[in-house]
Amino acid sequence: METKRQARRGHLAWATLICLTVIVFLFIAGSFYLILNNHEIIGSIFGGGSFLALLGSWVDQVPMLTAKDDISIDDSK
Repeated sequence: METKRQARRGHLAWATLICLTVIVFLFIAGSFYLILNNHEIIGSIFGGGSFLALLGSWVDQVPMLTAKDDISIDDSK
């Protein structure tokens, strides 16, 4: 039962990671659209913030994907 639970947690972490990556790339594409339409400042802020959110989501998911048990994850938060 523990193996199934860990597998489920891994699948959820991967799904979250993929969904966040897709959403952030859409936001980055939106920032390019803004920059091309003479909104350089807000487009740059929008794209930079989206890129930082992407990096943060990747870094946040590393412990979830590499943890062997729930105890190490729960104690860190």
